[in-house]
Amino acid sequence: MRDELLAAGLVIELAVVNRTGFDASLALLTAKGTFPVFQDSAEAGVWALHGGTKDDMFVYDAAGTLRAFLDFGGPVEINLSKPEGYTNVKTAWEAALLPLP
Repeated sequence: MRDELLAAGLVIELAVVNRTGFDASLALLTAKGTFPVFQDSAEAGVWALHGGTKDDMFVYDAAGTLRAFLDFGGPVEINLSKPEGYTNVKTAWEAALLPLP
């Protein structure tokens, strides 16, 4: 999807925040992609600060404004393995992204 968006002239940056208590999966997540993977901690509490749970997605625009909160298991399908989920996530990102200069 990232390649599709880049080909359309849209810039996208992805990052993952790995849940506290799942430190063992950090290496697997890092090996699966070319995007940064951060490990949450009890001290940082990133998930709690954002009100997110496992597999939720937050889409921010270039100014750092939250444009979409995609709740996994919520009313909008975001499972990327399903055509509807793929389309929903791509549409949310397209709405938040700015064209290349």
